[in-house]
Parts: sequence; structure tokens; C-alpha cells
Amino acid sequence: MRWVTMAVALAFCAPMAGAAERPPPLPDMFMDVFEAAEKVSDRSKPWFQSRQQLAMVGRDDLIVDLLYSPTARPTCEPLKRSGEIVDPLSEIVARAKTSGRIVMLNEAHDDAQTRLLIIRVMQPLRDLGFSVYAAETFMRSVGSRSPKWPLLTDGFYSYEPAFGELLRLARRLDFEFVPYEADEPRKASSDDVAARIAERETSQTRNIMERIVAPKPGAEILIHVGHHHLIEQPVKNSLGGETRWMASRLKEASGIDPLTVDQTTFQSPIDQPVICALNSDVEKRRALAVDLTVALPKPKISNGRPIWRRSMGQWDVTIPNRLLSTKVWSIVEARYASEPADAVPADRLLLAPGEKLPLVLKPGTYRIEAWTRESGWSEPIEIPVIGIDRR
Repeated sequence: MRWVTMAVALAFCAPMAGAAERPPPLPDMFMDVFEAAEKVSDRSKPWFQSRQQLAMVGRDDLIVDLLYSPTARPTCEPLKRSGEIVDPLSEIVARAKTSGRIVMLNEAHDDAQTRLLIIRVMQPLRDLGFSVYAAETFMRSVGSRSPKWPLLTDGFYSYEPAFGELLRLARRLDFEFVPYEADEPRKASSDDVAARIAERETSQTRNIMERIVAPKPGAEILIHVGHHHLIEQPVKNSLGGETRWMASRLKEASGIDPLTVDQTTFQSPIDQPVICALNSDVEKRRALAVDLTVALPKPKISNGRPIWRRSMGQWDVTIPNRLLSTKVWSIVEARYASEPADAVPADRLLLAPGEKLPLVLKPGTYRIEAWTRESGWSEPIEIPVIGIDRR
């Protein structure tokens, strides 16, 4: 599936010759997002790709109860020292100081909040000397250090605006971007799940070794993976054999023991991220084989948008009326005025006919436009966003 989606995304992200040729806001395979939203409205559970679509168009409100249900993500007991809850960011940074040269964090592709901790850890890791950022999302076309803004051609999951902010920060901090995803033609049979996983994990490991570990001796590396790729030990699979994920293979190939941080398995019992203590047998069985298990709080929604977005310094911004439709579904995008049309937007929002929700944007000047299946792209409207002291 991954090889197919990469090819689709690359085709979708071809350089734009002009406004008339400008493609829709998402790749073709994601453009049934309108149907995905209607399924949620009908209270039917969307499968993973539908949830990922809705996350890409800012509709966390439609999927949060699915992502953070007690069965999908049970709560865990927070890790404490001297009676105080341990702060995940401080713990990651402290351990990174004494760990090997690799820190590996994962995300859930259908949960944009999982990108927030990675955003927050980037500056402290850069201060420690980490200089390479390798991400599963990256296409081969990603540039190592330019331009300053993230492009739609940079990656697949990075179409999502919070991921775009992550890449803007990484560019400002002068991280070197390195792609490592398996992108060669698949050899394993589509029916052989175990072989397909092994092929992908082997290819990812080889790419990291050949592109980073071997040619950059001593370089300290932040690796951003999806879901289970950071599991450090072989695990039993449903077929009776063992699955060796990328982190396990990389640990063996490089001789480096990475600091691995999972944030996709549990949810926090309080309104802030916590490290799971994993004291109970139930928690231990559920947890992945990693160094730290971080649990995020279930996102709270205000005015249709997640409050965690406001913690990034973003403000509610009313969409101009002439960009709203009362008859058809639309996707509204806001880009920094200084960035081109093929940059990842600062915000993207799916709206039902007649629906009014705010954009959430940092102070600055933006170019806002809407897209519908019926009319394509609207003329852009440039607006300033001024932060207001809420105290």
C-alpha cells in the first residue's frame, strides 16, 4: 500500500504551471473526504484512511471519540518521582543526553496531536547537537535544507498543517532532512503480510544506514516514524512467527541503542501528557517494547477545533463570508502570504454546506482560499491575524 500511496502523492504534487492547472488540496486517494465526513455524521465508524483524511482537513472533532475511546487508548498510571508526575519532554531530553546518537519518536497518522511533542522536543535536541531529521513521511524529492517552508512535495503525511509547522521549525533550526522510507518496487506477494512487513522494515533500515549512519559518523539523529516501526524487540505476530520492526533491525545493524518513545498506545488520565508507569500486568502487556511510553490527553474541542492547536500560539480566525458555501462541501486553506501555493498550508478546514468554523492561525499575514468540487479554487483573500492578550 505504501509504495502505491507514494506514487500517487508524487503525481499529485507535480510542479504547478498555473492556477488553471492547480490540483485539489489533497491527493486523489484522499478526495473522498466529504464521504468520510458524512459517514461519521451517520455514526458509522470510518476506517483508518478515512480518519487520516479527516485529520488532514482539520476535523479532529469528528474523530476524537474514536481515536481516544477506552478500548482504542486506555488510560495509564502516570510515572512519578518523589510524588511528582514526571514531565515527558524533560525526561526525553535528559535521556537523550546520555543515550546513543539516535532518538526515535512515533506518531499516529490519523492523530495530528501526536506531532505536538515532536515539535516541542526539536529545539532542545538541536541544542544537544542533534542535526539530522529523518522522517517516514519524506519523499526522495525533499531538499536537505531548503526552502524555508514545507512543500506538498516534501512528504505524504506532512500535507497536514501541524506537520507543516513541524517542518518549518526543523528548517529554521537547520536540521538536515533525510528520507528513509522504502520506495523501491515491492517484491513480496501482496497476500504475504509478514513478508511485506519484513521487506519494508529491511529497506528502511538499509536506507538509514546508507544515508545517515555510515556517511555521517557521530551525527546525532532524530527519527520520526509511524506507529510500530520503533519497537526494539522482535514480537510475536498473529501467524505464529516473529515480526522485527525497523528499530530492532537498526539497533542490530548500527550497534546503536536508540532512545525510543511511543505516544500512540495509551491516553493520559489528566489534561497533560504523562509517561506511563506501566506498573500493572495489563499495561505491560499492552505497551510496546520501547524505552518510554507517553500518553497524550484526549483532545478537548472548542468551537469545532482542538484546544491543543491554541497551545501552539494560534488564534481563532473567522473565515470571510464570501469563501463560505451554503450549498456544497468545501475545503478552506490558509497559507502564509510569503509562501507559494505549493507550500503546506498553515491551516486546512473541511466545511459542510452552511457550516461555520474558525481557522486557527498564528499572528501574521495569510492568503485564504476555498476549494469545491464544483468550482475549483476561489480567488484568494489576504488577511492579517493579530494576536490578542487574553489575560
